[in-house]
Amino acid sequence: MMMLQQTNNGNGNLPELISNDVIFNKMTQPTLNIGQSDIYKSNIPSLLSFESYQNEYVATESNNETENVLRTHYSRKIIESLEWLYSNHISALDSIPYIQTLLETLKNYSDRYYADPFASFTSALYDALIFQDKWAEVKKEVFGSLVNIIIPLSNNKNLNYATVDKAINKIDKLGLDTTPF
Repeated sequence: MMMLQQTNNGNGNLPELISNDVIFNKMTQPTLNIGQSDIYKSNIPSLLSFESYQNEYVATESNNETENVLRTHYSRKIIESLEWLYSNHISALDSIPYIQTLLETLKNYSDRYYADPFASFTSALYDALIFQDKWAEVKKEVFGSLVNIIIPLSNNKNLNYATVDKAINKIDKLGLDTTPF
């Protein structure tokens, strides 16, 4: 337990608190204002502020209309990447920008909108592609088949987990292991 002592600094200001030869004052660290019993937070690092984290997780409650709009927005990005890969995929090195966009979109959706059943699908597809760098071995026909699986999910206004599970099973049948961990 640390013991604090009050000292008079001689200039009429509030006393400083001394502990183990470290002086806490308004200029360096939070100080206890004995007259008002408040803690000054003048130089506390901004990393301790939670204001920057307020908008990080957007959809935590289920809202069908919001989920449908978000699902459509993200599924368009996913489908664009998959269609390009289906049409143009020759080697993993040539396809890296589109693979990166695909993986980032899948991960962002599953992390941010985890209350939506579509997030279970995006998480399963993400896991299947990144496990042991499976994305580098996937043939272009598989990317085309993934488009055919995603389109009905993104158009489904009343998506439920049973429908998502069927879609995840279709990914497994394509040779992508959705439960590698």
